[in-house]
Formats: sequence, structure tokens, C-alpha cells
Amino acid sequence: MAATDPHRQLLTLIREFASEKSQGERRMIGLKKRIQELGCEVDVANAEMEEMKCIKETTEQELKGNELQLALMKLLFKPWRDEFICQMFDLNAKIRLVSLTWTYVALTGNLFIP
Repeated sequence: MAATDPHRQLLTLIREFASEKSQGERRMIGLKKRIQELGCEVDVANAEMEEMKCIKETTEQELKGNELQLALMKLLFKPWRDEFICQMFDLNAKIRLVSLTWTYVALTGNLFIP
């Protein structure tokens, strides 16, 4: 029986080694699969980042165009605005004159203004 004990111990050691090796191989396969999954996720994230960069560049170009258009519109409408303001001042002065005239007529009863 003494001869079978070392033989059994050797077989047990071989089985344990084979089992540990198999578990290690399964862990390696799992890790390789996870690395591949993470690589795919990185690729997707990089593609999304490139798309966002393109959108950002397009938006910045549109913004510059809009800023230029706004500056041109300001230059174009400034004379009209200035003329409008002058006309409003003139109209306001005329309205005040009419208002003062009516006040004078109401207070004095005289339709003739000296």
C-alpha cells in the first residue's frame, strides 16, 4: 500500500496542477475577452469624440459667420437708426409744441399765440 500512496499523491498533484492550469487558462480567456471588449469601447468613444470635434468645428465656423453678419447688419442699420432717432426727437418737439399750445389756449382762452 505504501507504493500506492505516493502514486496516488502524484496523481492528485497532477490533477490539482491540471485543474489550476485549466482555471488559469479560463481566467486568461476571460481577461483577453474583457480586454477586447474594452478595446471596442475605446474605439466607439474615440469615434464619438471625433464626431464631437467635427460638430464643434462646424459650430465655431457658423458662430464666426454669424458674428460677421451681425457686424455687417450693425453697420448697415446704424445710419437708419440714427435718422430714426433724429426724426423721433423732431416729432417729440412738435408734440410738445402742440401740447403747450393747447395748454396756453386752455388757460387763456386765446386762440392766437403772441
